[in-house]
Formats: sequence, structure tokens, C-alpha cells
Amino acid sequence: KTQRCVEILEKSYHTFDVVFLQEVSIGFVNALRKSAFAADRTIVTPEKMDLKRDQNSVIVFRNQMFDTCSHEEVTESVMDVIKGDGPCKVGDGDVLAIRLCNNGGAAGGLSSR
Repeated sequence: KTQRCVEILEKSYHTFDVVFLQEVSIGFVNALRKSAFAADRTIVTPEKMDLKRDQNSVIVFRNQMFDTCSHEEVTESVMDVIKGDGPCKVGDGDVLAIRLCNNGGAAGGLSSR
């Protein structure tokens, strides 16, 4: 299953600048990092991954479009806002939020849940 999913990304998503993945296992992340798909992309995982459920949000972006040194995880700030709204059933790995700049210098953010 893991290899098939990597093949789908390589064949069907090779032109995408950003790909958001949910419920991703660490095994899949490791396989993806070794794939041809990852050759020109940065794969970002949450600092606080859920290794027990092993279902995490991941963001993959094309290095040609974004400054690979500029990305910074801001998940905790987003989680503070989400949890501030009342009871929340969002755990580690469920949300990944990053701040980054495109190669033109414009700042922005990406989030996966």
C-alpha cells in the first residue's frame, strides 16, 4: 500500500507545487523521503507527531516555488486558537501549520488538517 501511494504521488501529483497529506504514517513519510517525488521537494512533518495512532498531517512543497530555508512550524499557535474555542478533539499530528516565503520573497502560510 505504501509503495502504491508513493507511485500515485509521483505519477499524478508531480506537477503540483503543494500537496497536503492527512493520516500519514511515519513509514509512509520515510518511503516518500526516499522516492523520486521528494527529489525536488521539502517534506514537512509536525514536531509533535502522534506515533501511537501513527496518523499525521504532512505538507510537501516544491523547492522551485518556495524558499526551503524559510519554513517555520507554527502549529502550536494555531492549536492555541483552535483550543481557545472550547473543547477540542484535536491531538498531536492532526494539524500542521507552517509559515514560509515563496522564492520571490512573499511571506505566507500553509496548514494541513
